Amino acid sequence: MSIRGGVYLLLFAYVLAGTSNSQTTPPDTQLAVEIPNSKGLPPSYVTLNSTRVSSSLFYDPGLRRVTGGDPNRRQPSALKLEYTVEGGVVQITALVFFGEFDRQTTPVSVYKLPSEKVGVYSARLDQSVTLFEMEQFGLEPLTLRIVPAPPPPSVRPLTLSKAPSVQIEIVGEDRSFYKVVLHNLSAKGVTAFSLDMPEKDGNHSQSDRNNAHDLITPGGTYQVQFGIPHSGSMATGKFVENPPPLQLVLEAAFFTDGSYEGDTQAAAEMAAQRLGSQVQRQQVDHVVTAILADAQSDDRAKVARIRSGVAQLSEEPDPQMVERVQTEFPGLSDMAVRRLKISLGLALKVEKQSVELGLKDYERSQGQPGGFALAAWWHAFRKP
Repeated sequence: MSIRGGVYLLLFAYVLAGTSNSQTTPPDTQLAVEIPNSKGLPPSYVTLNSTRVSSSLFYDPGLRRVTGGDPNRRQPSALKLEYTVEGGVVQITALVFFGEFDRQTTPVSVYKLPSEKVGVYSARLDQSVTLFEMEQFGLEPLTLRIVPAPPPPSVRPLTLSKAPSVQIEIVGEDRSFYKVVLHNLSAKGVTAFSLDMPEKDGNHSQSDRNNAHDLITPGGTYQVQFGIPHSGSMATGKFVENPPPLQLVLEAAFFTDGSYEGDTQAAAEMAAQRLGSQVQRQQVDHVVTAILADAQSDDRAKVARIRSGVAQLSEEPDPQMVERVQTEFPGLSDMAVRRLKISLGLALKVEKQSVELGLKDYERSQGQPGGFALAAWWHAFRKP
């Protein structure tokens, strides 16, 4: 049974100051939290930063429940660990959440649930701490270890760029990410790119784009964090990790004038994602503009109508969309066209999900001082 890295962990790091992304300031503590995984799987890591709170969220199979627990006790649906660093000491605060939540809008949907503090713990480098109080909530106690953020020495993957005008290099790494720098050698800005790391059981891919501005200015550089894959398979009841990937490839890059360099199929999938996002964004704006113009409804009713209207938008690409991309990239194989349709559908879905996430944030902000009116919030939310 093959297991892809990132799927079996069922855990992610979330920076409370903002979801971590390709331009997050690199951590400066040189510390990380090692979190054990079940069934012989390798541990996962959260690299810490002394200037902000980091956290991990566990739910569904990520929550390991004790056997023979009190059946009458309310069962938590999620566990959150918050990490702060001061003077070389890592403080860990554990909280549990109760109730049902929307898996499509985590972590926002979890953080709106009733919560209860489990305990506060601390440890230094090379020390371990066990969260024994978790057992009071019917959960198996976790034992966390503070380790150096830099991983043990290893051979980094080689880099290859299929876009001659963009060079890539791996300049560093921690236990979770490679730090990759892209250099734009062109006189044109780079608006999108796609990175790929071939593995034994498939590919580990990541792309980035900016429809309104250049991602990389002419002659400029751009740093991105590329997740280190840990795929593998189960053999005789044990997890066997695949050999480290040998190469990180820049498959394609798009420029300000609409031209591209690199692999045609990769570029076609990127174009499909861009088109799907643009089409769905226009349809969403059409729905929302009509609702906001209704002076007879209050903002609460408008939110419900927006949510309903956006939910009804199709996530299936129409033939005209597929034909449009095929016209731009003639000669694609049948397999490439199938992947094209998948990319279009995914973009249509993601655009809808982003609106739902935004509405959740808006609703949460209404309980706080200085909350925006819906129309003003929507304008700021959609601003490029």
